[in-house]
Amino acid sequence: MTVLGYTNEPEPVILLGSSYSASLALLLGIGNEKVDRVVAFSPGEYLKNVRVHERMAEMSKRVFVTSSKQEIADTRALIRSIPKEHLTHFKPAVEGAHGARCLWSKTEGHPAYWAALEKFLA
Repeated sequence: MTVLGYTNEPEPVILLGSSYSASLALLLGIGNEKVDRVVAFSPGEYLKNVRVHERMAEMSKRVFVTSSKQEIADTRALIRSIPKEHLTHFKPAVEGAHGARCLWSKTEGHPAYWAALEKFLA
């Protein structure tokens, strides 16, 4: 029910992380019923004693992952077990940037990153 623009229905949660926090967002998205989607910019195996890639097969949320061009192979290895029907992996044609800096207006290729992200969120 919506009253004056407010609703008692929970809004979908989208977790967004960059670099280290991208890995955390992926992990937190697994099994969390409040999370609708996860956006991860340059996730990696940054967490001590945690193997992020080993948990990705458990992902049941829609996931958008991207990185710099140089990081594509490492990113692909990290997310390879995310079910394909849940995964959007944007691979830039240009170098791009690490983390969410890929969206900055001074980053080469930022319009393509934005377009891919907006399409995922639509």
